[in-house]
Amino acid sequence: MRMCIFTLDAIQRIQGFQFLTDSSGYVPLPARQLLRFAQGRWKPYELPQAQSFGQVAFVAGTGKGCLLTETGQVLATTNNGTTWQPTMLRDICRLKPWQRAITLQQRANQLLVLPDNTPR
Repeated sequence: MRMCIFTLDAIQRIQGFQFLTDSSGYVPLPARQLLRFAQGRWKPYELPQAQSFGQVAFVAGTGKGCLLTETGQVLATTNNGTTWQPTMLRDICRLKPWQRAITLQQRANQLLVLPDNTPR
């Protein structure tokens, strides 16, 4: 399964790409929603912990990932995004996969690394 975050403006800028509804139009996204690709379609994915999201990142080859909310809170998954758990991480500005880890920028100049402890 794949997850992605889009705004309506971003969707309109991608040439030839449409979210199809029953009337074959764009799906309006009032906030930066989380979408999940399932059964051949992108569908909104609701999380009770947050309504708007900034980034999502996964460690390649694992089911581990992080989701950044618009408020700087981080949610984590170990099962490809099927379920998300809140973490104690706050004030995060950016996520980025790096090697077998995810790096997080906290505030203006702190770098955190969340390693993947999966045996190789």
